[in-house]
Amino acid sequence: MRHSEVEEMDWVSTDKEVKDRQQRIDEKDFRAMLMSISKADAQRAALILTRFLSNKVNANVRAVVLKNIAKSTEQEVNKETTTANRIIDGIRESIAFHTKDGTRPTSSETFVSNILTGCLIPTHRSRLR
Repeated sequence: MRHSEVEEMDWVSTDKEVKDRQQRIDEKDFRAMLMSISKADAQRAALILTRFLSNKVNANVRAVVLKNIAKSTEQEVNKETTTANRIIDGIRESIAFHTKDGTRPTSSETFVSNILTGCLIPTHRSRLR
């Protein structure tokens, strides 16, 4: 097939799900092809992909790629937020547990003191810079 014939072809938009196994096979094939074309030069490969996605005839592919990147980015952000919230909730629960009742053993006092110091140092350090 000549380059001009390929340029005239249109992408077909389907909503069918591609199985994970097929995605892995396609990924390996695409990587091999892109490495071959770019001679394993990461900069050249990135430019090829950028130019490919910027071309009007590939608008359908670009839309799907952007949607998938947005979805995976959102999942990563949610995962990080969930982890941070769990850590903060754990610290809050520990402080609440160790500060109830009027007196505390030395180990509990040290724990609470270390947590508070750890929370305050980054705040003061940024103000000193």
